[in-house]
Amino acid sequence: MRLLIALLLLTGVAHAQDRTFSTVEVILDTEGAALGAYQIDLELGNDDVLLVGVEAGRDFDATPTYDPRALQGRRIVLAGLDVVGPQSFGHVHVATLHVEHPTTVVPRVRVARVIAADAEGRRVPAELLSRVPEGK
Repeated sequence: MRLLIALLLLTGVAHAQDRTFSTVEVILDTEGAALGAYQIDLELGNDDVLLVGVEAGRDFDATPTYDPRALQGRRIVLAGLDVVGPQSFGHVHVATLHVEHPTTVVPRVRVARVIAADAEGRRVPAELLSRVPEGK
């Protein structure tokens, strides 16, 4: 019995060692337009990648709003609104996703929908760019 328990524990440790954590930067390219608000519907592109956290990006003052239950799945809708402070232009880092994944897999993000507006509520063009920072 002790041997069986030891084997189960070792198997669990080996499995845990095959996984790691990384970040994925969520960047909106607004083609030079000012960004006041956004909504992004994202899905992790790998079946074995788990979403474990979300934090604010460097370039947008508002922390992303999302349903915390989304952290239990592979799809999340992020939204942000900042119409008071100085507006961000161009490539705007709006959020960082924290993911757990196998060491042999590079996390990917697919976008289902991106909606962006300026501080006056006028729609602005926006394309999702995502990247895994070097060394992550």
